Amino acid sequence: MSVIKTVIKTTNRGGRPRKHPDRRAAWAAASRAYRKRERAARTKRKAYHSGGECEWYTPASVYQPILERLSMTEFDLDPCSPWLDGPIPAKTRFTPADNGLLQPWQGVVWCNPPYGRTMAAWCDKAVQEAREGVRVIILAHARTDTKWFHGLMEAGGRPEFIKGRVAFVRPDGTSESAPFPSVLIWLGF
Repeated sequence: MSVIKTVIKTTNRGGRPRKHPDRRAAWAAASRAYRKRERAARTKRKAYHSGGECEWYTPASVYQPILERLSMTEFDLDPCSPWLDGPIPAKTRFTPADNGLLQPWQGVVWCNPPYGRTMAAWCDKAVQEAREGVRVIILAHARTDTKWFHGLMEAGGRPEFIKGRVAFVRPDGTSESAPFPSVLIWLGF
């Protein structure tokens, strides 16, 4: 039976003992720590990037300046409202039960669609309504590499990138910054 000894090296100048006797062990430990941090970060980002929870409400700091710029006190429509008395000031709201994708839009529309697999459908609906004279403002994640983003640009959408990260409001009232940049896309203006 052999006994394995751990060799502790010191520098030539008598520095502190090294924990890892060679570079491979140090790289392996660093890699394990990195993977652990990435798993924790992925768990945090999961709701933003998956089809999971997508109830993240727009903070007033995003829509209030737009209302002031348009000299309005409320939008004409919020087709993506979580409930009838939703957080966005709007004359008309469509809840998930109403399905704003199937309803006609009118006036000035604020659209913060669910950030998931239905994003392209919401963008297609916004383009269709803008062609009929409706003015639409979409709050979206700045995914300039996607088909839906290019479709909005080809339809005459004017992007306005938001500086910093939007701190979306969660259903329990707390807020959390998005792990992605956001953009306002103006259609029909």
